[in-house]
Amino acid sequence: MSELKNKDVVDIVKSRVESSHLGAITQILGERFLKHEDLVEDIHTVLSMGNNMIIQGDGGFGKSDIVNSVCNELDVDVNYLVCNESTTVSDVLGPIDINNYLDGKGYERDFDKGVFRSEGVLVIEEAFDAPADVITAIKDVMSRKKLVHKNGHVESLVSNVILITNVLVEDLPKSPSISALLSRFVITHTVECNWSKEDYNNLLSLRFPSMDIDLVDYLSMVFSLSLGMSPRKALDIAPIINKKGTSFLGRVLDLKESDIENFIIFSDHRRSMRECVEDSKVFYDKYVSIISDYNNGKRDKGATIEMLTVFKDRVVGNKSPDNLVSTLTESIKSITSEQY
Repeated sequence: MSELKNKDVVDIVKSRVESSHLGAITQILGERFLKHEDLVEDIHTVLSMGNNMIIQGDGGFGKSDIVNSVCNELDVDVNYLVCNESTTVSDVLGPIDINNYLDGKGYERDFDKGVFRSEGVLVIEEAFDAPADVITAIKDVMSRKKLVHKNGHVESLVSNVILITNVLVEDLPKSPSISALLSRFVITHTVECNWSKEDYNNLLSLRFPSMDIDLVDYLSMVFSLSLGMSPRKALDIAPIINKKGTSFLGRVLDLKESDIENFIIFSDHRRSMRECVEDSKVFYDKYVSIISDYNNGKRDKGATIEMLTVFKDRVVGNKSPDNLVSTLTESIKSITSEQY
């Protein structure tokens, strides 16, 4: 194992960053990743200064891929630790050296098999899902820059720690171990997760240049209206629809094609799909309530027609799906023509 000091590794990474050109890296990665120029710059800055950073935001927006790509462009090694509730201290520091233990040499860890003895940048994904003792172990090594045992210590060979999490820092549970770990990070970057139709259009055009432009435009609209639609998921779905046709959308988005059409009609491109769906449900529920009261004798004919007419005007003003407007129109005509 290398005899390098932590400072030596940090200096190596710094020198590679300093000899690079941020503009060139941003341009190269801009052909693969959209809307992430600020993140590329933040990673570049952190590596150049020997600091640590947190990258937070929804999954599927390229956080890990961008870190890996920046480091590849800089010729900097990247190592990963993916955490969950089953992660142990041994995954971080290395396992117990069984041979030494059986030989009566004591209870020591084989640090060389831990993540902090691999040279370069350490990317830790979802560290806050790990047990408290694991979080504390990560914080301790980051603070000391070394791994301590009873006979001395060995150097951490990690130049920078980049922590990637789908959970926003402000939403994390309050605990001493989490607070202590957070104190070791200088920059927190939140990935932009609100993509517009134009953003998806640019993405699909970039990745699938031969795809029909009308299909690109249609999918961009659907993706922009879909809750939780990440670029990664969009890139997975688009070639399937290109091959199978738009009728296949209902299978991959758990939506009926008529639902998708209604959402597109209903949206004026300034409102989220969540707002559209919520308003649409309110409108339909209100319509059902009015008709139910009329059928059950709770509201007379004149009052019902007046209410439906006012309601129709409001629905049209809110750009509702055409089928709801038609339903209201037909209901008004039907009730008006009823004879008593």
